[in-house]
Parts: sequence; C-alpha cells; structure tokens
Amino acid sequence: MESKISTILAYHPLFGLPVMVICFVGAAAAGRTLDHENSASYLVLCWSLSAAFVAIPLAIRFCYRQLVEWSRGLKHFIICDTEDVEKYFVERLRFFRGSSTMYVIATGFGIVASVIVYVSVLREYESKYAICFGIAIVFWSEFLAGASLYCLFFATRAIRKVAMLPGSEVRVEAHQFGVLSTGTVLFKCGLAAIAVWTFYQIPIVPNYLKGGSESWAIAVTPPVVGLTIPTLGVVLGLFIAAQIPLHRRMIDTKRREIRRLESMLAQLRPERAEDISDDLMKKITFVTERLKEAQALPEWPFTKPAAFYTGLSSVLSVIGSAGLSKVFQGIVTAWISTTA
Repeated sequence: MESKISTILAYHPLFGLPVMVICFVGAAAAGRTLDHENSASYLVLCWSLSAAFVAIPLAIRFCYRQLVEWSRGLKHFIICDTEDVEKYFVERLRFFRGSSTMYVIATGFGIVASVIVYVSVLREYESKYAICFGIAIVFWSEFLAGASLYCLFFATRAIRKVAMLPGSEVRVEAHQFGVLSTGTVLFKCGLAAIAVWTFYQIPIVPNYLKGGSESWAIAVTPPVVGLTIPTLGVVLGLFIAAQIPLHRRMIDTKRREIRRLESMLAQLRPERAEDISDDLMKKITFVTERLKEAQALPEWPFTKPAAFYTGLSSVLSVIGSAGLSKVFQGIVTAWISTTA
C-alpha cells in the first residue's frame, strides 16, 4: 500500500532535504542582493516556505497511514453484507497516487499564491534574481499545499461515501474504538494539516505588519485574506463535513433503538395490579436501563477531547506561527550580522 503514494506529492521525506538545502542556499544568495531590512523578511519568507518540501510529504504519509489504520476497524461499526467496507474505503484512497486533476488544481493554487505574494511583497524588491527565486519557492511550496488540500478534500469525500454505503447500518457505541474513532483520525489528520499550515504563516508577521501594532493590520493583508483564512477555513470545514453523514446515520440508529425499547417497555407495563410480578419488574428494570443507555448514546462520531483539541490546535497554530516568526527573524538577523 505504501508504494501507491510514492508520487510527486508523497515522495520520501528524505528526498526533500536536498531541495530544502538548495532553497536555503539560493535564498541566502538572493538575500545578499537586498538591503538589510528586506533581506531579513525575504529570508524568513523563503526559508519557512522551504520547510514545506519536507513537512508536506511527512504529513501526507502520516495521514495516509492513519486512514488505512482506521479502515481496519470499519467493519466493527459499519455493518454491510454487500460490501467489504475496509476494501471499499481503501480503494477510495487511490487519489493519494496523484492525478491530472490534482496537479492542475495544485498548479492553480501555486499560481494564485505566487501572484498574491508578488503583488504584496516581492515587487518592491529591485533584485530580479531575488524576485524570481522567491516566486519559484512560493510556487512550488504552494503547489504542494494545493495538492495536500486536494487530498484532504477527497479523504473527507471517502469517509462520507463509506458512511452512506447503501445497505449498511451504523453501530453506535460510546467507546472511542468504534464509530467515535472517526473524530480521532480526523483530528490527527487535521493536526498534521494545521502543523504544516503553521509554517506557511511564519512570514506573515514580519512581512505584512508594517510597523503597526493593530491586529487588523495583519488580518486585512492579501496573503491572509487570500490564503491564510480560506485554508484554515477549509481544514476546519472538512473536519465537520466528513462527519455529517455518520452523524445522520448515528441519529437514525439511536432513534430506532429508542423507539424499539420504548415499544418493549409499553408492552411490559401491566394494566392491572395483579399482573405485577418479580419477573415482570426485573424485565421492566432491564429495559428501562437499556433505554437510558440508548438515550445517552453519542450523536456525533467524535469524542469531546478530539473536538476540543481540534479547536485548541487551530488557536495554538496562530499563536505558534507568530512566535516562530520572531524566532526565524532572530535567526535570520543573527545570520545576516555574521555574514555582513
């Protein structure tokens, strides 16, 4: 299964190291053609985006393995007599092998990002070498980001399809190893996506906050409006969208079980006092307890910790990117001072 994702998107992460090193060296050479202030922001931009050549294949392989691992437990909570649910789901992960549609979308994403960054930052530089090299890094890193979002979208689609498999039933249980494992695997994949997303946000603070302290000064810049907010919105939106079909199936299962138990309870209730017996009361108590358990069954395929940590990771990624940008600035400033 692993060989099926050895494409331009999910090459072995070690293959990305030489590319990242080349980008680091090339950006350092290009940065020397700029003045001190522009050189610092330029290097933060290029070096942080160069990390995508290693971070994205790592994230893609991690997500693929998590989804395959999750598929092994599907038969325990999606019951279907006509399909092998594990095989059905894994077959729908073939988009990880790449496709012309994926590369067209990724190319479009890279072009749009390159235009936004050029208009916002790079066109101010006088060095054509710095501009061209910066555009190349932005394009290829955003190309990988676009392909990753494509995979995230189709992973969501695959989960939705297996949840709506014709002739299937969803078994609802309160433990985390059944249907609630869906939220856990989505949290892990979303965390990987947000971790990569954080690297893309590192250049924002030093590049686009032009001396002001107002938070809106960052929020209204083209890169944030055109790239940051939509990307984070897509990641969080897909986390919810993937679970809606299972949510509906879980409600249907819960409703049927409650109605079945209520019907049993209605049949057991005695109409006359002389019909009451110890055996009958035991049956009523048993069914009543089962009814309470059915009423307490979850309606969404995630645990509360998974939902909480998904939201928390989104907030921390914003804070982390701001902190990391300062770290990058410090490293870049120190490097420029030592090489000046």
